Formats: sequence, structure tokens, C-alpha cells
Amino acid sequence: MAVASLHAVAGCSNQTAIILQVDGPASPAQAGVTQLAFVTSHPTWCDRWVEVAKVTVDVGGRNLAKSPYELLVQPAHFTDLSEDVDLTALALDSSGAVVGSAYFGTHKFRLHTVDKYRAQLLSLARQGSDRPVYTSSDGCVCLPGQPWRGNGSGTGCDLDVVTSFDRLVDTATCELGPGKRELMGPVCDGQHYGDTEPRDRSLPCFATQGAGCNVTARNCHDDNGQAYDDECTPDTNTPALPSGALCAAYLACEQEPCGDLIGCFLDKVPPEIWTCQLRVDATTAAGTPVKPCTDGKWEASLDPAAPALTGAACVASVIEGVAQPPFTIGLQETGQMGAQAIATQCPPTLVVDGIDAMSPDDLPAGKILNVTVGDRVLQLHIAVVRGCATAPSLQCKKGT
Repeated sequence: MAVASLHAVAGCSNQTAIILQVDGPASPAQAGVTQLAFVTSHPTWCDRWVEVAKVTVDVGGRNLAKSPYELLVQPAHFTDLSEDVDLTALALDSSGAVVGSAYFGTHKFRLHTVDKYRAQLLSLARQGSDRPVYTSSDGCVCLPGQPWRGNGSGTGCDLDVVTSFDRLVDTATCELGPGKRELMGPVCDGQHYGDTEPRDRSLPCFATQGAGCNVTARNCHDDNGQAYDDECTPDTNTPALPSGALCAAYLACEQEPCGDLIGCFLDKVPPEIWTCQLRVDATTAAGTPVKPCTDGKWEASLDPAAPALTGAACVASVIEGVAQPPFTIGLQETGQMGAQAIATQCPPTLVVDGIDAMSPDDLPAGKILNVTVGDRVLQLHIAVVRGCATAPSLQCKKGT
């Protein structure tokens, strides 16, 4: 337990404490804020954050710009003062939904010192009925740009706030919950699970913009409990899709807080199965990067009747991003260099920008890649072939 109490600021002489000051909009009522829920969390031996104290205060009608709210946070008598404490204030509307937050970051208590930290109350960009849900009914908090926080129960949502890879390997009771796929493929859940999911990768996401459904990209940080850096917020410059089907599926998963968003999305949209052959030059000299065959490029159309697709039906994305070790693999986009996570080019074209291997023998037998094209999800089963024959370096077709 890192915190003994949270309460309004009183006399502070010779105390060990932290004061949290929330500065906000001139009118919380206009921003829809009626309460602030202060949440204090500490790291566990599993390298995950767990909530240890929470207090909710009424700020309905209060002018936080002129009269900021302050809260005193005190450690318990057995608290390790060298331990980090994560501090945030959730802004709640009249229904109890999170509509914003003031994040103070992580700090330490200092003996016989009262430190004061200020944070601006920032509203979430997406409001209304189609907004994501970032807090679970059983007390977990998983906001973008902040560490995910479990409730310490070891059940329910707490199992979604996963341990780090290092602690999974060497520490008892840090095992993953049932059904987790962190070791089978990239998951944006705030933890880095080896070379299969690089940190700070750009991942597509889907949300409504105006009257339509758009695809955009956001950064998955995947470190120290922080998953996505920000919300999924497309604008008028992001590609529009033919219908709202992918946005509806993605939103349904965003409204299940703290879970595997990508895995949920893939479960909700039945994929078309495609098969691809990726050929590498078997004569590549050891110690030099593997290369394509004599055609000199790994490129393949994802249009089964090219060039039948046009307009929004060509908008494509690589759901788990272009960093797919040992491959850098994505989409070709007119006017852009290298593999892209999102492209609008017709026909949609899969490209391999590079392979991080110094011998054909170092390559895996294959790779499964999930790609959206228009409103569809294509699951590409890519077989690696060592040898060229007369076939192109990359070929894909619908079906097995």
C-alpha cells in the first residue's frame, strides 16, 4: 500500500506528502465535468501498475481556472519512499463516464517534504455515444498516454493489465491470464514482449469522422504500462472507408477497456484467407542481407481482379504495423517511399521493404499478416520460399 489517505489540503507543516492541483477549464459544466476521481497507483513486482487509493470529489459548477482543486496525498507509515507513485485525476460526467483527465505522472514522496504538482484538466477528444470506454466496471483504468492500472484483485479486468516479459519469465505469480496472446503476436497492451512487437510502432485505427468512417494511425508505445500514446482521432485528411463496418467493430472493442484491442477487432471481422509466396534469392552470400529474385522487388497486388477496385475500396492498412521482424512489410503508396501502414493506392499493393536477416536459412518458414482492404480484412498466409525459379519474388492470391 503506497498511500494512507487522500484528502483536501489542510495544514502541511513537517509532513511527508504530495499536493495535487487540478487546473481546468473556466466552466467544468460546459466540459461536462461534475466530479474528479483521484487515482493513486504503485508498481508491483510484476512491473505492472495497481491502484491503491481513490477518492472522488464534487466539482460541479466550480470554476477550476479561477479556483483549482487541490488534494493532499500522504504515504502510509510503512511506505517505501523510494518507490514511484503514479498520480492521475479522472474527470467524470454526470453518468460517471470518464470525459477527461489531469495526469501528474510518476513521483516519489520525500521525507518531511510536501511537494506540489499541477496538471491541466484535458477533455478527451471523442465524446458522445461513440466514445471509447477507458475504465472498467471492476476498477481498472486504461487511458491512452498513461500507464494501465489494475485493481490488484487477480481476477476480471486485473488480468488484462499484463506483467512485463522479464517478470513473466523469472517471477512466480506474474503469469499471464488465460487466453492472452502476447507471446504469439504483437499486442498493444503497455508491455514489450520481445522482438515480435517493437516499441513505438505506428498502428492503424478506425473511428468515425463527421458522417463517415476513417482510418488513421497512432503510436503504440508499449513500455512501462503505457499502450497507445493518444486517442484514435481521424480528421478530414485521413482516408475514408466505403462504410462504417470497420469503425463499428473497432468501437465495440474500444468499449471493452484494458483488453487486447487488436485481437478483439480481428475476432469481430471474419477474414478472407489469402496465400502468398515470398521468394528470396537462395544464392545470397552469408553475411549479406537477403534479397529478392531477378525481378528485384517484393510487390504483389491485393486486388483479386486488378484493377477492379477503385476509390475507397482501395484504402488499405496493415493492422499490426509495418514492423514485423524480421520483415518490414506494408503497403505501397503513390508518392511515398517504403512500406506504409496505411495507403490509398489502387490497386492495393503489398510490399516488403526489407528483411533483417543475413542468410536465407535465418528466415522463418512463414508469416501471417492481417490487412484491411476497403471494408474487408485479409489474412495473408505468407510462405517463405528459398529459391527463385521463374516466379515473381512476391505473389498473393485469394484462397488457399
